[in-house]
Amino acid sequence: MISKKIVPSLLIGLWIGSFIVNPGIIESTSQMVIYMVDTLGQPGNLNILIFMYTFSGLVAVIQQSGGVQGFSKFVSRYASGKKRTLMWVWFLAPITFIDCAFRVIATGSIMKKNIEKEDITKEKYAFMLNNSASPIVAMIPIGTAFVGYMVGVVQSGLDVVGSSESAYLLFVKSIPYNLFSIASFVVISLYFLNVIRFKQDEDGSYNQSSSTNQGNHMSSMNNVNNDAKPKASNLVIPILVLIPLSTYLMYWTGTKNVQNGNIIAIFEKADASHAILIALIFTVILSVIWYRIQQIKIKDMIQKFISGGNRIMKTIIILAVAWPIAVVSKDLGLPDLIDHTVGPFIPSALVPALVFIVTCFVAFFMGSSWASWSLMMPLAIPLIAATGGSLPLVIGAVFAGGTFGDVTSPLSGMVAMSSGIAGADLMKYVRYELPYNLLAAFIATIGFLIIPIVF
Repeated sequence: MISKKIVPSLLIGLWIGSFIVNPGIIESTSQMVIYMVDTLGQPGNLNILIFMYTFSGLVAVIQQSGGVQGFSKFVSRYASGKKRTLMWVWFLAPITFIDCAFRVIATGSIMKKNIEKEDITKEKYAFMLNNSASPIVAMIPIGTAFVGYMVGVVQSGLDVVGSSESAYLLFVKSIPYNLFSIASFVVISLYFLNVIRFKQDEDGSYNQSSSTNQGNHMSSMNNVNNDAKPKASNLVIPILVLIPLSTYLMYWTGTKNVQNGNIIAIFEKADASHAILIALIFTVILSVIWYRIQQIKIKDMIQKFISGGNRIMKTIIILAVAWPIAVVSKDLGLPDLIDHTVGPFIPSALVPALVFIVTCFVAFFMGSSWASWSLMMPLAIPLIAATGGSLPLVIGAVFAGGTFGDVTSPLSGMVAMSSGIAGADLMKYVRYELPYNLLAAFIATIGFLIIPIVF
């Protein structure tokens, strides 16, 4: 947190833990390598890492195909008036939810002409873009770039306590407890209806001088293959293939482990990481065939796929290092330490709220939900296990805290991207959105205090 360099910090932490387990420079380095090889060699972990790289590559190919530009023409016929135009920012969620960056850039590209036409203020537009990205994507249990990572960090926490519960099912059960996302939706609804306003004087229309970041972000979306005619179907078809196929393959893998069980039991035993990876591979293959029919060159698609996958390599490295740290923490007796020191003195009812608040601070100062999740989950799960509270609730608290940082911190890539695409000054936008997100965080904190008592 001090250096804000998450990968070196995790590597140093892993090496120190390895040194304690096996003292000596050579011995500890060897132990660190063993931890990493062992965790990365597990099939479930490899599935997640391959899924993340492949998914990011698919998103890049979809951008190249002109699907976003094609859908922009469709929307422009129906989005008229300021309120209706801003409502379309949300209506686009079902076709842009697959990734936060994709949602912000794609929605920005689709709605750009209408936003300019209606002269909507830059801060308002940035707020709608930003708070309809991470809060939505983090609550979707299938077919997003977040799913693999979120399941992975839950697994890292379960590894610390030696639990054999399904990381995917716990992630799904935690979704209703991502209270910040839910509170954010409520605040945005009240904001949209003019029920709440923290800043009455909204200066800076879209058509005034725009941030230079806007062109940088838009250029990636405008990099479309010249041989491809923009079609809305190029965006919609991959999604229509991926979502139902993922659901079916999860059911299919579950039937391999359950004989004559009901559908709930089947999904409980499903190999989620394996299923969504297979579904993604089929989606990539079918998408490539569909785009090739439209004369998009295979060579161009491969280059775009690789460049898209490489964009997420830092995140893959973070997860690849975070998993071994969870194993080291278990070997060093972290669960027992928490159980005998912190556990007896913290009421289980307070743990979710405390975890949420701490994760909010971590995510805000790091500017990354994913980094904060990887740091906090291996601590939060042992803590709730020691105090005897609800596991899905505290997992939801970690995800909620990270989401707060993702849409609030001036260091967040999503905040910078949203303000850039809207043409708003970064710090001016941060001052604009901060009261609304703090209100949502306050509501979420109250919820995390009440739920353990009531339920």
